[in-house]
Amino acid sequence: MLIEVPPEAEAGRRVLAGKCQCGTVRYRVEDAFVYASNCHCSNCRAATGSAFKPFAGIERGKLEITQGADALLVVGDDRLNDTRCAACGSLLFSVVRDGEYVHVALGSLADAPSMRPTKHIFVGSKAPWYVIADDLPRFEEHATQLTAEEAAARSLKKVSAISLFVEDLQAAKSFYREVFDVDVVFEDETSVCVKFDHLFVNLLSVSAAPELVEPYGVAGRESGSRFQLSVWVDDVDGVCALLGERGVELLTGPTDREWGMRTATFIDPAGHSWEVAQALS
Repeated sequence: MLIEVPPEAEAGRRVLAGKCQCGTVRYRVEDAFVYASNCHCSNCRAATGSAFKPFAGIERGKLEITQGADALLVVGDDRLNDTRCAACGSLLFSVVRDGEYVHVALGSLADAPSMRPTKHIFVGSKAPWYVIADDLPRFEEHATQLTAEEAAARSLKKVSAISLFVEDLQAAKSFYREVFDVDVVFEDETSVCVKFDHLFVNLLSVSAAPELVEPYGVAGRESGSRFQLSVWVDDVDGVCALLGERGVELLTGPTDREWGMRTATFIDPAGHSWEVAQALS
């Protein structure tokens, strides 16, 4: 919920409430963050006891302690510090940039901010046991401004969607829902789009495919394998057993490959090849 502030103080801006774990210290901050990041540096990991610290930066004057100002534990000085609750130890925010800004620990907010973290910073010193699983930009240290060429090159490394041309749309839909247990996020007369973790797979009827690949034609499944999609798993044998329960017949494997993977393959009803692969230790 939003905290109540006098209309003249709010001036039309949304205000967020934050507090420590025990509730001794409470604060309010304008929902006007300038930037937000996930920091993986060793100091932030130690300060939070977690893999990284999600924070959002804002001018210091836009945050106000509303309760428990005498119960603050300030680690550092007025220009650079971590501010905690002295009673429960919760990290509330950090004063940074010569005292001009605060980095609000997003976990201490009771209300949801409009801005979400947009990048990972200090990835060069991240916890070795933690794997970043999203597509946000990553920086070895502080975030740097990318040139247009660098931004374009980075964007090419992210595959967001794949369109598969299928002869029987409903058979393909049933296969992907039953085998992969994925949700349908869009459907019309000629396509069904399903969503994996960070990837959309659009099942498109071959009748609607020509306009996407003109001036080239649409190859049929009789032409042979056209490409293969891979899913990395922790236990390929266990996944193969599950696929068998779901009515999938393996084409190959599970087989240990010389490049250090244990793999198995199968096809969907339209003939598209899938591989499940496990890295061998």
